[in-house]
Amino acid sequence: MLGAEDINDSGMVVAEYHLKRVRYSHLIYMVSLLESFFEMSCENLAKIVGVQNTTTQLRGTKWFARRQFIEEYGKFDLPKDVWSDI
Repeated sequence: MLGAEDINDSGMVVAEYHLKRVRYSHLIYMVSLLESFFEMSCENLAKIVGVQNTTTQLRGTKWFARRQFIEEYGKFDLPKDVWSDI
């Protein structure tokens, strides 16, 4: 087009990329924090109830195994819809 200037949008692409990376890093941090919390909760529960070798009790994915451990040894009945959000 005659008289139209070339718009350099490379700065916007970098900014959008940076925003996505920041969001992803926050999400990864929150999930990591939640995993650490569940792991510490299982360790504390194992100490309280006196269970040895908790690693042999934890089977399956990290989330499922910890949920199962908390339900079985902590005598908690955790609703499935609570875990579906996680």
